[in-house]
Amino acid sequence: MSQSLRVAIPEDNNTSIIEQVPSQRLSPQSSSPRINRNVSAFSMDTPYTVEILEQGDSQTYAAEGDVVELHYTAFLMDGTQFESSYDKGEPLKFKVGIGRVIRGWDEAIPKLSLGCKANLSVRSDYAYGPRTVINGLVPPDSNLRFELQIIRIRGQATE
Repeated sequence: MSQSLRVAIPEDNNTSIIEQVPSQRLSPQSSSPRINRNVSAFSMDTPYTVEILEQGDSQTYAAEGDVVELHYTAFLMDGTQFESSYDKGEPLKFKVGIGRVIRGWDEAIPKLSLGCKANLSVRSDYAYGPRTVINGLVPPDSNLRFELQIIRIRGQATE
């Protein structure tokens, strides 16, 4: 089994490896969450954590305003799935870094290269904060986890 890296990315953008953990493939067909529930707790200095499951091309990264397409599955911290691009039948397409998505995504996605598969855990204030969203499925002040796969940046697709 291959190894993945779990990293904590504090607000100052200095990345540090927390630990190496066995990776698990993302599979839209799987009915149960594939999230390692042992991600360390958030702190005021670490609003989100990234667990790299598969490295991307390590060359193509999104910059502010770039169009990114990704597949994702979104979970509450208890493992309850509340949304998925796979269920919608198409990847999510958005401009990164300009407030079109939650702050955790705007800040973390540019650190992931094209083709990268990762688990992203986001503290509530970098997600939806005190709002109830997604038709009541996400309660106020919820920390969230996302399984992401970056499939296109600036029109360039994974091979």
